[in-house]
Amino acid sequence: MKKFVSVIFVFFNLYFFWYCCFPAKISAEETQYARILNQTTYLYNSADTSSPCFLIPETYYVKLIREDTDYYFVEYQEDFVECQNGLELHYKSISGYCKKTDLYLCDYIPDNPYLRYKITVYDGAKGYKSSSLSKVDYLFNSGNPIIYYGKYKINNVLFYYVLAHGEYRCYISSSECKELAYTLNADPLPINEEEPVITPEVTTPETISDTSGKLKIALILILVVPALIATAFLFKPQKKKVEKDKYFYDENDYE
Repeated sequence: MKKFVSVIFVFFNLYFFWYCCFPAKISAEETQYARILNQTTYLYNSADTSSPCFLIPETYYVKLIREDTDYYFVEYQEDFVECQNGLELHYKSISGYCKKTDLYLCDYIPDNPYLRYKITVYDGAKGYKSSSLSKVDYLFNSGNPIIYYGKYKINNVLFYYVLAHGEYRCYISSSECKELAYTLNADPLPINEEEPVITPEVTTPETISDTSGKLKIALILILVVPALIATAFLFKPQKKKVEKDKYFYDENDYE
């Protein structure tokens, strides 16, 4: 029983020190956002510049899903229903790719990451599924609930990429819509990169990481080796004194 308790004690201490030295890492699935700080950040349909879908509104955010070489696969907007003047507005998320160089990664969760904006179109406004504008797919009137995603120029003509009736994504010419009048995101912008930032001389992250890693290895060796020796000692079979059988005949006893 004492051996069992000792073993439990040893392994409990090992677990405790391991947990202290190697705390659980943040899950890769933890939500992270990136902010749009310019007017030229496209959401692409694939991880290349040949498939732009629309320009994401400046100062708003995208949610990062995964990395893909020079791009992030991201999500813009979210599935959400809003009631406005008795009218249900259905928002839908849209996924695609953004260049890494176009994004400012955030270490916080924004309160209002996406622009929620309803545009008003004129009667007879035409909707095109494809940026090729090969055919008119939808006709809208001024009362239709149409959600704005972003801008896109086609043949030097400005179009808006929108979500109509909560399910139809398409391009509508800006000339067939009332002028946009949304506000920028109110979150404070990052420090202007042109302003000098005083950085104290400290050990570089690489050196810190390397030193920390060596320290952890040393701690593990210090803790694990003695624990293994102690465990082996506890389970080491003890030598028993062999008693001569009193009924065993040995002729030497009678010389």
